[in-house]
Amino acid sequence: PSQVLVTNKIINLIKEKESKNENVNIEEILKEANEYAKDNVKIGFALKSLKNLANNGRINKAAATIASALNICVVGIFDGKELLPTAKCRGDQKTITNILLNIYKDGYNGGKMIIDHCNGLSEATRLKEEILEKYPTADIKIGTTSGLCSYYVEDGGIIYSYEVLKD
Repeated sequence: PSQVLVTNKIINLIKEKESKNENVNIEEILKEANEYAKDNVKIGFALKSLKNLANNGRINKAAATIASALNICVVGIFDGKELLPTAKCRGDQKTITNILLNIYKDGYNGGKMIIDHCNGLSEATRLKEEILEKYPTADIKIGTTSGLCSYYVEDGGIIYSYEVLKD
């Protein structure tokens, strides 16, 4: 989902330059887009299964087995280098609550957000609705995971990316 936010930023930067009849310097555009991604785009996740992370040595297999047996959903963030769990939840409402705590703590204030799910449309929709209650003009899109994201997010999980604009 973060790639979509950055791609949209690149397109908007190019359109902005063209509307001012300025030359489009692709190196400048890419530099600005990379700074935007580093400073303003955050990634989070809610995983109902840790099986594939464990199978590929990303986490301890025993921890994944226990989480599965106890029906625990792991909520966390990606800091650019690694996955950082922030909460272990049982139940969808507690999961949504912890996601909201993470995004508001990061400074999300109703900007752009993309929520991708792997057979978790109801959770993605509930998350969107709860955010829209607080920020009715937020630009939130829901999609489905694909490729490697689907493999790691697994059935029922969601991965989301959001924009945090600094004043």
